[in-house]
Amino acid sequence: MGSCNVSRGAPDWAANENLDAQIEFFGGGYAISLDAIWRAAGRPKGKDPELWAISARPLVHGFALYLTAIDTPTAEGDILYRTDLEAEALDGDDCPDNLKTKEGDLVAGGVLARHYATYLDRRMG
Repeated sequence: MGSCNVSRGAPDWAANENLDAQIEFFGGGYAISLDAIWRAAGRPKGKDPELWAISARPLVHGFALYLTAIDTPTAEGDILYRTDLEAEALDGDDCPDNLKTKEGDLVAGGVLARHYATYLDRRMG
């Protein structure tokens, strides 16, 4: 695991900044909290991960088919799912809450998380 070198001065990060911080800390980007990205972006109404996942269903389905086609059989539920565990605190109280994964967060791999973060940033700016 990495270290938390995230500034506490910016309560509302751009969504892609939060995504990059999660990838940097956890390494690899295999379980990115879409809810943490949404919280970091200021919790915009009507843009939460649950609603996005409904509209992104064809993307999730297509990505699962792609992974299967390259001999990495993957069910849709394995690339977009709710976490049942709260992530370990990132360097204790020194890290902003915006980076933490909480129990019940919608979690995805880096590819889907990047699509979600870009969706949020485009809608906010």
